[in-house]
Amino acid sequence: MSAHASIEVDPAGYVYLIWGELTDWVELKPDEHEQAAAEMARAAREWLSLDLADREAVARYLDYWVHDVCGYARRAGAGAD
Repeated sequence: MSAHASIEVDPAGYVYLIWGELTDWVELKPDEHEQAAAEMARAAREWLSLDLADREAVARYLDYWVHDVCGYARRAGAGAD
């Protein structure tokens, strides 16, 4: 998708970034509508399958979608095991 500056936000902000990026994809690249819609459906399915009480699972979901799918840079040292 796109490359963004490194950011630091709370979980609601991450959800905003994910859906903002996905809706921008649909609006700004109409020729990729089917692919964008499929990713939206996948993001929604994965979110709905989460146990929201499992903070680690929620954090992994948000990290994956914000950084790996949407392309926002991780902070230096973040995500290192």
